[in-house]
Amino acid sequence: MMITVVLDANVYVSAAISPGGTAMKLIDAAQRGEVRLIMCETLHTEIEETLERDKFRRWITLDEAADYLAAIALLAEWVEDRPQAEIPVVCDDPDDNYLIALCQDADTTILVSGDRAVRRVVYPNIQPYSPAEALELLGFRHDWGEGYIPGDPAASMLQIAAEGSAALINVFSAFSAIFEHAGDNREFAEYALNLVCVPSAVQPFLDGFEQVRTMLDDRGLGTRPAFASPEVAYLKLPPNPGIHLVSLGTTLLPPDTIYCTLQRCPDLPNTPELEGADYWRVFGLGGRPWPIEEIPPRPAAGH
Repeated sequence: MMITVVLDANVYVSAAISPGGTAMKLIDAAQRGEVRLIMCETLHTEIEETLERDKFRRWITLDEAADYLAAIALLAEWVEDRPQAEIPVVCDDPDDNYLIALCQDADTTILVSGDRAVRRVVYPNIQPYSPAEALELLGFRHDWGEGYIPGDPAASMLQIAAEGSAALINVFSAFSAIFEHAGDNREFAEYALNLVCVPSAVQPFLDGFEQVRTMLDDRGLGTRPAFASPEVAYLKLPPNPGIHLVSLGTTLLPPDTIYCTLQRCPDLPNTPELEGADYWRVFGLGGRPWPIEEIPPRPAAGH
């Protein structure tokens, strides 16, 4: 799978004046079809204006700079500039904020910059790298196949909060903890399951307690739920990948991935012991998402 990246202007400039350096190796990777570069008018103009400065004449002539700019313009995929009023304000230098918008509009998590201030940016679903780190990333391969890169758990938590998925993750985490910590105390397990499960699911989970515990053992957790409706959602539970992974797009999970089906139950009391549950409860667990037509709708709130 080709990795999509946004390169800061300083990376393009570094590649232009140092053809044998790390930055140029990223552009070479794009020429080989290993990387998809994203460009916008603001970024291209910044590269052009920088390379036109007199201090760069010792490394590159104006004609060479013009040829280089034309080449990267053809190599990259272009994205329209976002209106200034819609650009997030997160960078120390306001002139760098457009890079965050460009990453979002290109649906890429990878921002490569030689500027340490840019690499300090903390923003949902954006992972800044130095050119050397990005080059190392191109060589990463997980046992699950292509389309994954190592991720940062803290960055994923930011993403979860920004995408409004925290309630689902909280409920599943509490559900999983019951099977991890309840031991043989079925009285506690029944009490806890009643707080986080749809009522009809409590007894089946108690009856198959050890089987469910085995199913949940050594599992990872996909942080982006799939929604069958506003009231029904699915969490992917692949085998433990060993490290924190970020998916770069639509990727195939291992065949022994299981799914947790959750239902929003506004007719039931919100779980007081679990902050941020937002009335979500676990409906089922299995090798496939529970079909929505087999999930009885909940009564309206207050009924």
